[in-house]
Amino acid sequence: MYVLDQLTDETLVVLIDMQWRFTDALRYGALDRILPNQIMVLEKAKDLGISVAILEFDECGQTLPVLMAKARACHDYHVFTKNRDSGFSSHKFIEWLRKHEKVETLFLMGINAGFCVKGTATDAIRYGYRIATNPDVIAGQSHHKSNDYIDWFSMNGSLLSLTK
Repeated sequence: MYVLDQLTDETLVVLIDMQWRFTDALRYGALDRILPNQIMVLEKAKDLGISVAILEFDECGQTLPVLMAKARACHDYHVFTKNRDSGFSSHKFIEWLRKHEKVETLFLMGINAGFCVKGTATDAIRYGYRIATNPDVIAGQSHHKSNDYIDWFSMNGSLLSLTK
């Protein structure tokens, strides 16, 4: 399945921990690989009127300016601060999700794939959401598992293609 064809009003885009404190520790080349793809997804979310949640780890700085600019252009975006790996540690995020009654799937993008992205995905499933991602919109730090837990995401959600 092609990501940009799968974004519907039943999907919400979630961008996780794209803050300088974490991007500086990514494996070599990872930021250059994921950033253009994340921008592409945010632009498509804007075009389709898809809601976007930005999750930021507390006291780790702001989301990269280029991504924030793209998110701000979306009709419905919100920034949430979390104090643990999972975005569901933010009660405001949970409340905001509940307001989006049609949403069934969370499309996850971000860094610390095996921790913050996976933690958010695990809790999303517990809350009854489906999860989807793509290997070219998530990444881990240099000391994390090199395949970014793609096997886990594949078994527990959908891996969508960025190209047709």
